[in-house]
Amino acid sequence: EDCKALATNKSTASEAIRVCTAQIEKNSADTESLFWRGFAYARVGDTWASDVRNYQANFEAIADFTRVLASNPEEVLAVLALGNRAVIHNRIRYFREALADANRLIQMEGESVLALMIRGEANDALGSYDEAIMDYNKIIQMNPRKDTLYRALQNRSLIYEIAKKKFDFALTDIEALISLEPSRPFLYEQKAKLL
Repeated sequence: EDCKALATNKSTASEAIRVCTAQIEKNSADTESLFWRGFAYARVGDTWASDVRNYQANFEAIADFTRVLASNPEEVLAVLALGNRAVIHNRIRYFREALADANRLIQMEGESVLALMIRGEANDALGSYDEAIMDYNKIIQMNPRKDTLYRALQNRSLIYEIAKKKFDFALTDIEALISLEPSRPFLYEQKAKLL
């Protein structure tokens, strides 16, 4: 059975953990299987909100990605392990660790949308609002996919409204969000609140 194929399919993540573990037990230097097991654990951990028993899977994923990084893998695998670990750190509210991972990721691959989003959200959660805004600004300027652009605008608008009290800036972001997703009624409510 193929560890990677099972890990990339959300419905077979638990099976992937079993298969990848068996492959790792046969060859402890198999960093690719270790990565894919971490990825499968991350998939399971992503469901912890609906099943709290899955929360521990996040820590298993972090441990696997950390082991991959410690093995000095080729750069592509290191970037993937670091990026996934950073996402999980943000998910479980380990924001300082997410920030450190995002900064290291940026050193390795430059300012990617993913690394900037992770860093922006970590800075936002840590109260470093100006730094978060700078990252969201960079993401917006990169013209990312619609869902990523939406997330960056939404995060930035909340900082402007709640933390910075710059309601005119928040309103500009809400209007941009409405142009992206005109069928979301809460955006119109948000706009009315800011007027």
